[in-house]
Amino acid sequence: MTPAIRLLKQAGITHRVHQYTHDSAQISYGLEAVQKLDIEAERVLKTLVVKLDSGALAVGLVPVRSMLGLKAMAKAVGLSVGTQSSSRAAVPTQDGLRTGEACFGFAQSGA
Repeated sequence: MTPAIRLLKQAGITHRVHQYTHDSAQISYGLEAVQKLDIEAERVLKTLVVKLDSGALAVGLVPVRSMLGLKAMAKAVGLSVGTQSSSRAAVPTQDGLRTGEACFGFAQSGA
């Protein structure tokens, strides 16, 4: 069970887990999920977590068929951006969720 699913269960949020067998030849997990789960691409999101010059983390969500680069992300948050964050850098968030595990749970205390 992923940390994201544990968070949903603890919060009493109704949810459904969609599973498929990943094909290692696929380069896009999101587009593969769209195809194998037979769902609309607009319902599948991908994340980009970046570490800003200030040291804060910012999370961008876009539909799986869209692109979001570091420069566009920086413009969206009104700052310049240093580097793409590793999943380990995202762990200190309030709920301890790593990137790619959920599009929720990234709120930091005091944010």
